[in-house]
Amino acid sequence: MKNLLLSATIVAGAVFGVGGVAQAQPAPAVVVTPPASPYASLPSQVALPGTAVVRLNVRLFADAMVGGDSGSGYKNPTTGVAAKAAPYFFGEFMRIYPAFDGMTPNGIKYGASAEIRQNSGGTGVNQATNNLSGSSGNTLYWRREMAYVGTDTAGTLRFGQTDQALALFEVGTFENFDTEGGWNGNLPGLFSPAAQINWVFLDTSSWYTTSKLVYLSPRFAGFDFGASFEPSSNQTSGDATCGGTANTGAVGLGCATVSSISGPFATIKGDLARRRDMFDVTARYTGKFGPVGLVAEGAYMGSGHVDDGNTAPDPVRYKGLSVLDGGVVVTLGGLAVGGHIDHGKINGNALLAAGQRDETAFIAGGSYAFGPFIVGASFLNEEYGGAANGLYAGPANFGERHEQGVSIGGTFDWAPGISLYTDYLYGTRHQANYDFYADTRAKTNNSTRAQGIDIGTIFRW
Repeated sequence: MKNLLLSATIVAGAVFGVGGVAQAQPAPAVVVTPPASPYASLPSQVALPGTAVVRLNVRLFADAMVGGDSGSGYKNPTTGVAAKAAPYFFGEFMRIYPAFDGMTPNGIKYGASAEIRQNSGGTGVNQATNNLSGSSGNTLYWRREMAYVGTDTAGTLRFGQTDQALALFEVGTFENFDTEGGWNGNLPGLFSPAAQINWVFLDTSSWYTTSKLVYLSPRFAGFDFGASFEPSSNQTSGDATCGGTANTGAVGLGCATVSSISGPFATIKGDLARRRDMFDVTARYTGKFGPVGLVAEGAYMGSGHVDDGNTAPDPVRYKGLSVLDGGVVVTLGGLAVGGHIDHGKINGNALLAAGQRDETAFIAGGSYAFGPFIVGASFLNEEYGGAANGLYAGPANFGERHEQGVSIGGTFDWAPGISLYTDYLYGTRHQANYDFYADTRAKTNNSTRAQGIDIGTIFRW
């Protein structure tokens, strides 16, 4: 039996790192596919038969932001306190990606990958009385953790807390040109939470932090396929409680897998919004026609939901997911143009409440790469249910939510393993009869506006 060769590698990943490990075969070189997320794990390494490759990748982001929104001078009607925030911010964070990839002598590929992040809120230690710096409250936590096994001819099976097939194949969201991620990045955190556009496309933590099985096929004549199944919204270790203290003993660990739950509505309403038995099926085509490259994907995602076991109807009933998803990117040299669209029974990144409108969201954009530079812009438009009906006092009807956002930016890879980037964001939100800042029914603050610019650097090793 051959000895197992273990080697540590340091990867100075490119800006176009693909999210995930052991995906389908790489696209032809002429095709540039913007990644699902600039924060996803780096590509897997190639292990020789009978060997394994061990790696520990790190990314460090540091940036300076300036901006503001229409809620910066908002006064809380209960306390009378104005919440005006400074329009600037310095920040940094690191992410660690331990992993290994191996191959048996007969060609079976296997491995595991994880993503470790630092928290952003500390532990709430009183710095004045304990003489501790803010960094002492930092902790680390697992964001993704998965393993895989497969072959070039049979495809790959992934399992764990990981991205679904739909997100792995997602194209056309144009989060690539500024490294920061646009409206799915760090800059929106500078704005008041009520003024932050909800990134409704399906590559966020609402979807990849749950346990699931994912199958990715080999590529045949430019086509590859994927499918995922997620039994519940459980994450790394399951959910410890369900339905509040009244139901903890009755339901217990992993309660998100239950099909029905009863109890006082105020206690169980959060659990009624849980999805269950979620699945997605997706297909992608990658090809080239002379100097033109094409990547197109289409997918369907569906789910059930936790039923309300109470005899009398409660104020809110939820629907299972039923979403159509598609995207396309066309490239010519360094130029890439395209877009992405989602439509169906979904409310942002949550279940749709009965009586709310179906969601339609699209983003269109383009980028141009030349030498060590890439620049680009995108525009997104989202129409969906927004604040759930019945959760607030007064009449049950809110208007539909409408959000629009622009992102303009660029990245300069000025040396191996280091990049400079900048991004400008402008966005608006509107929902009739809903006060974004007070989180209640009102005729005031039904619209928000935000804009800002971010200048930063990323180190990769």
